[in-house]
Amino acid sequence: MTEDLAEFETAMRAVDSYLQQAGLSSGQREVLILAKDQFAAKERARLSVLEREGRFAFAPWLHFPMFGALLGDEPLSRDLIVASALIEMGIDLLDSVMDDELCEELKSIGPAIIQMNAYLLITVLPDSLLESKQLAKKQQALLKVSAGQQLDLQRRGSFCETTYFDCIKQKTGAWRALYFQISRADFHESWDGIITELGVVSQLYNDFHDIFNASWSVDLGNAIYTYPIICAYHKMSNDARCDFELELQRNK
Repeated sequence: MTEDLAEFETAMRAVDSYLQQAGLSSGQREVLILAKDQFAAKERARLSVLEREGRFAFAPWLHFPMFGALLGDEPLSRDLIVASALIEMGIDLLDSVMDDELCEELKSIGPAIIQMNAYLLITVLPDSLLESKQLAKKQQALLKVSAGQQLDLQRRGSFCETTYFDCIKQKTGAWRALYFQISRADFHESWDGIITELGVVSQLYNDFHDIFNASWSVDLGNAIYTYPIICAYHKMSNDARCDFELELQRNK
């Protein structure tokens, strides 16, 4: 196992330990452990692909807090890593509901209970591990993420490139920047732009990987118009565009 994957597995064990010790009901714990297992399986597979391709196995929720601590010459807080992982798990859980990607065990529980537990993962549980300054930064970032998520839902069916980038800057850009912001007590707004752009780049990588490298394209299967699909659409004739849209909706 490489160092990057070892760091990931260490973080997942810390999350396991936290979930066992947190004051949860048995029902809550069962759902959250399933959510953790689903997230860990997807993230483990993604990081393994990156390593096989000779790339850095980058996980923003894990490596941005590590990088932030390194820049400030501060000890890395285990609580910060666990809090970041919980937030990532919660957002992943909501994305899985919207994109119909829940594992069978979670599907059988039902969307209402899933959404309630996603709320715990994004707000209540990590908030118990963060300090007041970190909480303020987290709340500001999540407002941007929420606005971007709403725009993403509203733009479904749109092939507008400008709207796509507005959406991912607010949604994925702010989401990825969140983990760097909460790791730095002296975070300065001048850093926000480059960290947000790194989030945009990570979203573009995911979009292209889903279309060209994944064994099954979630975006094509759910008629989610990501950047490679938008690019292809704008290169087509009007007749071809109509056929393309019909085919996407038929496969949904």
